[in-house]
Amino acid sequence: MSEYDDMTLDDDDADWSEVVQLMRDNLEKSRGYSSYWEWALDPSRVEMQAADVLTNFLAQKGELMTRTISLYRPDPPDVLLTTKDGSHVGIEVTELVSEEAIKRYLRAQRMGMAIPYDWAEWTPDSIAIALSQRVIKKDSKLKKANGQFSQLLLAIITDEPIIDEAIANKAIMLWPPLLVEHLDRAFLILSYQPQAEERQFPDGCPVLEIPLRRP
Repeated sequence: MSEYDDMTLDDDDADWSEVVQLMRDNLEKSRGYSSYWEWALDPSRVEMQAADVLTNFLAQKGELMTRTISLYRPDPPDVLLTTKDGSHVGIEVTELVSEEAIKRYLRAQRMGMAIPYDWAEWTPDSIAIALSQRVIKKDSKLKKANGQFSQLLLAIITDEPIIDEAIANKAIMLWPPLLVEHLDRAFLILSYQPQAEERQFPDGCPVLEIPLRRP
């Protein structure tokens, strides 16, 4: 039974009925693992959520004052941020998640077995490698957007249970700044952490910058 099964659909309240049905549909399509950033029915919601967390973090630091954020189509990038001074900033969103762990969860679900509580094993080294792979891949993809934005940012989101702020910082510090051609900045954004410093992370999601360098 899911947490939404005991929610009553009230025919007299169309809005609430729609919300509950969306929750149920999304849960049925969910991969069941590392799902804080997941919205199976509409991935664009995750892109907007990630961009919102990133821009709130930067605004808190006084670095990037937001006016509006909106989906950018056709991508890349995924999201367009318009600043108060009228500058256009592109934000590309991607995810760090273990495909093998997802496969285990989905396999157990299909076979009617209990969902396994085993998590992907991450180390600072493996995290650093995964981050560099995503930065390089997205930097190449953003060649299409080069020259159209004042800045191009990359948001790498993750809800991997093993990856907390401490291990993420160790991973980021392992390697020198990554060489890129089109990206201006890149960030690793963790899922909600109750212990996160609110004055630093206004949404409760730690945001860690990944050092980059240009040729």
